[in-house]
Amino acid sequence: MTAECDLSGETTRYFAMQPPQNRAASRLTWIAIAGLWANAIYWSIGMVERARLPQTYDGYRYRNGGVPADWVFPAHDVATWIGVMAVEALVVSVLLRRVTDSIAGACLSFGLLYGIGCFVMVPLSMHAVATFSTHAISLLFAAGWLIAMGIVSIVVILVVRIRRAASTL
Repeated sequence: MTAECDLSGETTRYFAMQPPQNRAASRLTWIAIAGLWANAIYWSIGMVERARLPQTYDGYRYRNGGVPADWVFPAHDVATWIGVMAVEALVVSVLLRRVTDSIAGACLSFGLLYGIGCFVMVPLSMHAVATFSTHAISLLFAAGWLIAMGIVSIVVILVVRIRRAASTL
C-alpha cells in the first residue's frame, strides 16, 4: 500500500496495482498451488480408503494358508505417505510463490520432476503396499496438472502481451 494526499489534504491509502502480466502470473500461481493441494488431499483420502482393505496387501493374502488373520490398519504407512505428499506439496507451493520470472517454466519443470518421480515409483509399486502405489498415482496426476498449468500460463502471458501491444498502437 502507498500513501497519497487527496484534495482535502487527508492522507488516503490505496493498493498499488501490479502490471497485468504480474497479476496474471500471480493468479496462475495460486491456481497451480490450489490444484496441487487438491490433488494431494484427494489422493490422501483415497489412500486412507484403500489402506483399510486387507485385500490390497500381498502379505495379508498369502499368510496363514488362506485362513483369515486379524487385520490391523496400517496407520504408520498411511501417516508416512500422507506426510510425504504434504511435504512435497508444501515445498513446491513455496517454490512456486518465490518464482518471479517465469511461472510457466517453473510449472513445467516441477511437472517434469513429478513425472520422473512417478516413472521411478511405478515399477517399484508392483509388489509394494497400497500407500506406495497411491502416492505414485498422485505423482502422475500432479505432473499432469503442473504441465497443464505451464501450458495455460504460456498462453495467458502471450495474450497479455498481445493486448498490451495492441493498446500501445
